[in-house]
Amino acid sequence: MRTLLILATVVLASCGDDAGMCGGEPPRSDVPVGHPLLNPDSPDLKVVPPDSFDLVLETTEGQVVIRVIREWSPLGAYRFYNLARNGFYDASQFFRVLPGFAVQFGLSGRPPLDRLWQDETIPDDPQLVLNEAGTVAFAMAGPNTRTTQVFVNYGPNEILDQQGFAPIGRVVNGMDALLRLHSGYGELQPQGTGPAYGCMLSHGNEYLSRRYPNLDRIESASIIDYPQPAP
Repeated sequence: MRTLLILATVVLASCGDDAGMCGGEPPRSDVPVGHPLLNPDSPDLKVVPPDSFDLVLETTEGQVVIRVIREWSPLGAYRFYNLARNGFYDASQFFRVLPGFAVQFGLSGRPPLDRLWQDETIPDDPQLVLNEAGTVAFAMAGPNTRTTQVFVNYGPNEILDQQGFAPIGRVVNGMDALLRLHSGYGELQPQGTGPAYGCMLSHGNEYLSRRYPNLDRIESASIIDYPQPAP
């Protein structure tokens, strides 16, 4: 049975990030100076999302559309919306694909951003919707630990309902693409032989592309806002 502790692995695991284990020195930052994502207090990251919006992911297996409902998880929707509209998820990889359980993404692949945002936690939202197939929720390692990583449930996960994972939306198109994602690397280290979280933080996509070349990725992520009713 997969539990909160396994999902927590992607948030808190400390798998050494020394140059030898991760494969050389960390890559140079390609994040432009002054980019909003380098400043969590930037006004560009404080935009209130609409009541609902779609995040369109162009992936290596096809298009995926996630519809976010702000009422389901107001703080989660707020964080997801502002990260996505500022390009956080562009070129990120599906680094944890567990058939029958979930697929996870949400590390940008750019070490300066991922190291910065791993400490930018948001409070929990009450869980209003069950973790059913196709629902999307933030990964967490306990109360009030949500940051940037999200997962899509491959099936109903009652254990996650018991632990308070609050869905923010659901996949409305492209679930078939998510089911085709490469899953051969299994669970993250140290539980499995997949990527090491510390190396993902320190070496980003350079590490993943070199050590785990078959991982699928998000080519781009774009927001579609829906018009709000007049007051």
